[in-house]
Formats: sequence, structure tokens, C-alpha cells
Amino acid sequence: MNRVILYIVLFFSSFVYTCRINAGQYVFSHFTTREGLSSNHIHDIAQDPNGFIWIATHYGICRFNGTTFHNFVASDYPTMFRNDIYHSFLMKDGEVAFGSSKGTLVSYNSRSDSFTDYSPTGSFYYDITGYTLCPDGEELISTTEGVYSYISQHKKIQFKPIVPKGTAVYELFKDHHNQYWLGTHRGVTLYRETGEKIKGFEVLEQINEQINNICQPDKSTILLCSSTGSLWMVEVGDNGEFKHLKKVDTPFRNISEICLDGSSIWIGTAGAGLWKASYQKKGLTFERCMPINRDDSDLRKISALFKDADGNIWVGTQNTGLWRVTPVWQAAVAFSSDLGIPTVTGTSFYVNSRNELLLGTDGQGLFVLDSLYNIKRHLTESDGLSANSILSITPYKSHCLVSYWGGELSDLQPDSYQNRKIAYNGIDKPSYTAKFANSTSNNEIWVCTSGDGVYKGSEQNGWERLHFPENAGFGQPLQDQWINHVCFSPQATWIATTPYGG
Repeated sequence: MNRVILYIVLFFSSFVYTCRINAGQYVFSHFTTREGLSSNHIHDIAQDPNGFIWIATHYGICRFNGTTFHNFVASDYPTMFRNDIYHSFLMKDGEVAFGSSKGTLVSYNSRSDSFTDYSPTGSFYYDITGYTLCPDGEELISTTEGVYSYISQHKKIQFKPIVPKGTAVYELFKDHHNQYWLGTHRGVTLYRETGEKIKGFEVLEQINEQINNICQPDKSTILLCSSTGSLWMVEVGDNGEFKHLKKVDTPFRNISEICLDGSSIWIGTAGAGLWKASYQKKGLTFERCMPINRDDSDLRKISALFKDADGNIWVGTQNTGLWRVTPVWQAAVAFSSDLGIPTVTGTSFYVNSRNELLLGTDGQGLFVLDSLYNIKRHLTESDGLSANSILSITPYKSHCLVSYWGGELSDLQPDSYQNRKIAYNGIDKPSYTAKFANSTSNNEIWVCTSGDGVYKGSEQNGWERLHFPENAGFGQPLQDQWINHVCFSPQATWIATTPYGG
């Protein structure tokens, strides 16, 4: 079973909680210009062999080292030529290249900290639309003017006459049968390397939608995504021949990006957020992916998707920055802020029979998180708590004992959240600040107070203050000490105290 440590971020103290994680849960980290991005409008994302993430934005290029961003803009790097960068991709030689309008194609050289111009000759009047590293190692550049080959050993771009020059190609995919799938403004057309159109796929040309994404989840299936939001599934035979075309029913429209992740497919939309599809022979099942305990309005208009070498999914948006999506089980350490839990001073934990986490806080009451860490309830004094500053939550019979700063000890039913205050019958002027409470095997309760020693008893049999020898309190009576903790063994009861009071 995969496990993760969840850190509740505190102002004054730290607590660690280890728990089982649902494999479908994710940690969402959000980056904007506040964190150092040069622009919140993201167009494309890539990763270099050193692990740096490169982000093409509407105002420059950003490189992320895992902690900070370094930005590249044309005023500092003139050979970038422009700041509106629409494509970033890792080439076979390990260089990261960037494409833009008017045929701009440049790559970054880390040794010289400069950009090299690879723009095709005479490319001023067309745009770069993408880069494809084919299964056989061939590198292709798609443009609104046709297809170009990139010869990495010679650092050379040359026109590849798969289609006539002047043909706008918005997506390019080469299958294992050396068939070139070209996404155009009307659908998909298949060609051989000689430029011969492959017969049998004519129905794909009649989709009448611009195809901007083509991917292959398995050897018999090709997925097509159109700029207007449709998703199509093409079934092919063992020799690459056409067998069937099916339009996939989806719970969203306006698909902007797709990204393969093993047997799953991440789908970005231009208004309906982020989705994950599970691929099966009979079709796709869809699940909405949203940040936990957060407003998802900043993750609705998606413009880029990328899976890095560590399995993180990077999501670029239109004007709301960049997101990193990490499976919780893979993150190993997840901070409460990553899960959208409010920044609080956490003091205590308890897990109920439904695997819900009860989180006690100093000043903000009790939060109840479900097994997926969504905030299910938030209880305060107005809901019956003795106070909003909770100091401990401990098992008691089938319930819990809850101690407070400035409130009566209470008996909490952890599954129903019903809370009942416990009166210290028999104790004159009791302290209502209990740092900790515990119970013995016969359900006798011991309460550690702040400045009034230890109370022992029960509601049925009454309560008493415990009296100790003066030397037990380091020169002061123990009941004058701040008692921090009490626990029981077969041989003794152990009491932890602050030697010199508050």
C-alpha cells in the first residue's frame, strides 16, 4: 500500500499524519507571475535532459528549476526575435527549441547562454505549428506552409514534400507503418513519405473540423482532437489499415489539449477545466480533476499539457498561470497548503471509523476532512464546541475526549460530530484550560490542566484534584505546574510537567 506523509503547516508547531491515499488524488501546485513567471498566458511546456521545465508564454520563455523561474525575453536575448512564443519542444539532440509566428524557430544553447536561429528560409509569412519526434527517430516540423525535416547532426531544416508547399498542417503524427497522419483544417489526411495519399481513410477528411491533436493510446487506436472540441477514435488494423471511426461522447466541449499517461489520457478544455480519461477497448470514461478545497476558476481554460520525467502533469492556462499536478501517493510528502487546507495552527488529530481526519486547531475549531481530504465540516463554538482553541483529541470508549484552552472538557462522537461538555463535579473553581486528557482501561479520566495540576475522575463517580508530595514538583506543589501529558503502564502512571509553571 502506498503511503504519504501529510504535513499540516503550522505557525507555532508541526504535526505529522501518515495515512492511506486514494490513488486518484492529486496535489495541485499553482505558479503565476507572483512566483516569477514572465506571463500568466501559457502556450506550451517541455523538459530538457537536465530536468528543467521550459514554458513558452505570451511574453517570453521561462525556465523552472524546481524552485525558481528564470525568464528569457527578446530585449535581453535578441536572437529570440520575439516574445510571443507558442511552442516549446525537446529535440533529439537534447536541445530545447521554440516556435512562433512568421516561421520563428530558435533553440537555446546553455553553454553560450544564447539562442540559435533555425528558422526555415523564406518562412516569414507562415507559422510554426508543432514538432514531432517519430518512432523511427525522424524529426519533423509542421507549419502553416507544409512539413519540414530537421537534420539534427547538421543543424539543418529542409522542406519535406509529403504535401505540396502551402498546405497548412496543424498536427503531424507518424505511425509504426510509416504512414503520416496530417491534421488539417478539415480533418485528417494520410500520406506516404513519397507524397502519395493513402486510400481507405477518406472518411477522416470529412470530419470538417480542424484537427490539432493526434495520439495513439495503443497499436489499434488513434485519437483525434479538433479545435472545436470534438474527440474521435479511429480503429486501425494490424497493417495500419482503416477499420472504423467513432465520435466519442464527452461531458465537456472545446478540447484544447490531450496528453497520454500510460493507459490514461489527460484532457484540457477551453472552459470546462482538466479531465482524466481511462482508456478501454469499448471507449473512454471521464473524471474531472480539480484542486482540493479550492475554487477551480483558475484551472478552467487550459492551453497546454505536458508529462515530465517524474510523472508530474504540467498544465498551462490562458491568463491564470501554470499548474503542476502530482499524484499524492507519488509526492511522498504533501503539505496541507497543497491540498487547499486553510493555514492553521494544528494541534491534534483523530481518525474516525469512516477514515475521516478530525483536525483540531488553535483558534479555528475543528476541521473534518474526508478520505480524499475535502473539507467536509468545520466546527466551532457556535456548533457546540467548548472553545475554538483545541489542545488534544484522544480516544475514550467509542468516543473522544477533547480538551481546550479556555473551555470545558468535552465528549465528542467522532462519526456524528455530536459534542457534550463534561462538568468537573466535586472540584471547586476548576481550570478550564486542559492541555491533555487521557483515560484508563476502566474509563477513568485524567485531565492535565494549566496551573491547577491533575484532575481524576468521571461524571458518574465525581472528580478530585490529585495531591502530590512537594518534592514531586521540583520545589513547587505539582498542582501549581502546567501538566502536559499523562499516560499509563501496568506498573505506573507517567505525568509530564513543565517544571516552573507557565
